[in-house]
Amino acid sequence: MATYPNNIKSFTTKVDGVTTVAAADVNDLQSEVVAVQTALGTNPAGSVLGTSSIGTYTAVPGTLNNVSARLQNLEAGLTANATDGARVGYTLLDSGNWTASKTVTVAGSSYVKIVIVINCTTQATTNQGAVLIKVNSATSGYKYANFTYASPPTSAGGTNGVGFLASANAAFLTGDSVTLEIYNVANAGRKTAVWYSDAGYGAGSIDVAAVTQVVLAVTTGANYPAAATYSVYGVK
Repeated sequence: MATYPNNIKSFTTKVDGVTTVAAADVNDLQSEVVAVQTALGTNPAGSVLGTSSIGTYTAVPGTLNNVSARLQNLEAGLTANATDGARVGYTLLDSGNWTASKTVTVAGSSYVKIVIVINCTTQATTNQGAVLIKVNSATSGYKYANFTYASPPTSAGGTNGVGFLASANAAFLTGDSVTLEIYNVANAGRKTAVWYSDAGYGAGSIDVAAVTQVVLAVTTGANYPAAATYSVYGVK
C-alpha cells in the first residue's frame, strides 16, 4: 500500500554490487507513482478556462478527488460567467452602446455590490446631460454629495433627488469615464454608493428595497452622448 498522500514515503539508498534489489522495492516505487498520479488527477497543468468542461463552482466543495478537480473548481469560480449564479468575482450582467435609457435586471441577493462603468467617446452637440442612475426606478431616497462642487447640480434633484448623479460635470463630455459602485445591494434598506472618474468623485446612499434593476439615464431633459458604452457587473 502506498504511503502517499497521507505521508511521504522514505526509501533506502541502494548501492551497486552491495544491495540486493527485491521485487518489493520496485513494487513500492510503482505504488507511490500511482498514488502521486491519482492525487494530481489527469492534465493538472492544463487550464480548462474557455472550454465546455469548465464545470460549476462549488463554494464549499469539501474533499475533492484530486488536485486537478480542485483547480478546475477554482477556475470555474474565477470566471465572470453570468449563466452560473454560484460563480465568484465580476459577472458581466449587461453591456453595449449607451445611446438611450438602459434598464438592467439585477438579482441583488446574488451579489455584494454592483459596478457600473460608462464611457463617453463622442458628446452630444447640444444640451448633453450628466450621468444619472436610478435603482428599481425609484424617484426618491437618493442622498449624496458631489465632492467636486459644493452641492449636486439642481438638474439632478440634489439631495433626495430623482436619481444618483454620477458625473462631475453638468455634461458628460468626450473622453469622460464614470464608475459607480453600489454596495449592500441585497439590503432591504439603505445602500452605500460611490462614484469616481477622471473629472471628480462623490458618494452617498440609496434608500430603496433590495436591488432588482438599475436604470442608466441622463439628467431630465438632456440629450444622451452621441457615442458612449456601458457595462454593468455583479460582484460576489
